[in-house]
Amino acid sequence: MGHPILTRSVLATVETAYCLEGDDGAWLERVVRAASTDLDRGFGLYAATGRITQGTLFPRPPFVAVNLDAACHRHALALHPKLPCPILDAFAPRALVVGGLDEAWPKRLAAAQLYRDRMKPAHVEDAFLLFAQDGEGGAVQIVAPSPAPVTTHPHAHAAWGRVALHIAAALRLRRRALAGQNPQAVLELDGSVVHAEGVLADDGDLRGRLIRAVKAVSRARSAANPERALLLWRALLAGGYSTVDRWESDGRRFLLVYENEPHGTDPRALLSGEQRVAELVSLGASLKEAAYALGTSEGAAQKSLAQALRKLGLRTRADLAALFTGARDAVPLRVGGAPLHLLVADAAPSAAALDGLTDAECEVARAVLRGLGNAAIAGARGTSARTVANQLRRIFDKLGVRSRGELRARLTLGSAAQSLHELP
Repeated sequence: MGHPILTRSVLATVETAYCLEGDDGAWLERVVRAASTDLDRGFGLYAATGRITQGTLFPRPPFVAVNLDAACHRHALALHPKLPCPILDAFAPRALVVGGLDEAWPKRLAAAQLYRDRMKPAHVEDAFLLFAQDGEGGAVQIVAPSPAPVTTHPHAHAAWGRVALHIAAALRLRRRALAGQNPQAVLELDGSVVHAEGVLADDGDLRGRLIRAVKAVSRARSAANPERALLLWRALLAGGYSTVDRWESDGRRFLLVYENEPHGTDPRALLSGEQRVAELVSLGASLKEAAYALGTSEGAAQKSLAQALRKLGLRTRADLAALFTGARDAVPLRVGGAPLHLLVADAAPSAAALDGLTDAECEVARAVLRGLGNAAIAGARGTSARTVANQLRRIFDKLGVRSRGELRARLTLGSAAQSLHELP
């Protein structure tokens, strides 16, 4: 057995993530170095960021290595840019991945075995994985190759899961800060407001709640127990804000408060909290993890999820996952120069788009539009996945498309054109 995954550096890793100075490579290297104290299995660590598009994780530079064994470095680099890659695709449907290969992918053993096979020449048997999505299509992953099996204690699993959520939030915040977004408030360490703008300037109640949240974060950062501190350090005001340290030339330290809520696609006008909980749960996050990411209680997250399911007319989390799969594959149009995102899962195909299909093929096409896979369609229709695949192939031939994505676009664009024609 290898050394256990420790949690001594969880707080330092989160603090490092919210230090935004430098380019992406310098930032990611600092985060990995902070985490390496606990995560290094003897081979070092490597990390990368990426973008998720239509269910595929596309790696992006930088690729960062910290104390990485030369053979591991060589084989990891060979794996990193190759697409399509089942290893990367195993990450894409998940909001959060924490643990060893078999812990992270209990139902994705093919991906775990592929990684082992590719890294075997470097004497790698397992790896500790840390991965999180930022809610806007961005993602970050940290990998610690291991010569021995990795087993993660539940406490360590929970702690590093929280760290991953913070790193993803910091990645999102970096993009906004680099794009010129200004802080919404500047605070003293005791929580007193030096400057506020926008809604924080106008809403005294919101400003008061923000001050209390910032004080809670400050208390967390001074706590002796890193795990306890991390539990206290929740997202500010339902995930809407993040704080960043700023040191003045005279040595004074301030807290900059940035708006940092994900601006994801909102199916059917869910409230912000309902949408965020629903999307996290649709990506496999537990209610506890979703609640932590949003800085709220598990009970409140459960209530938001129930409200989202009710508004969407859904019954199960599986239905929710199918809906959000469609939402993440939204078809962009431009109307009068402005982007219009049509949610595939929330669109009805036009009659013209289905012309020429049999009744059974129309039902299959509508199911694809809702984001269902062949097995789910077969289960709903009481047939076999092979039958669905054959029907889908005939649909492709009749409509002149080559993939499910093209089929969704064909069906949705027809419906969109009709809707636009009917606008006053």
